[in-house]
Amino acid sequence: MTHILADRDLLAAHVQITGTHLGQLGSLAPTGKVGTSIGAYHCRLAEGKIVEDWDMWTMLPLYQQMLVKPQS
Repeated sequence: MTHILADRDLLAAHVQITGTHLGQLGSLAPTGKVGTSIGAYHCRLAEGKIVEDWDMWTMLPLYQQMLVKPQS
């Protein structure tokens, strides 16, 4: 994780993930390439448990990393 902020029952995290594309990604078949994406995760806690959560990810750069560039 890059940054974590907490205020009473709310938590926000700015995260970066890296992984190998081994499964279907939307309409894109597995490429075996390594890709990185950044995102934000937010949640609300109650009695020590996550009761709501939301996340957002930058998918366009991830798709661009997976695409095969045309040969010249």
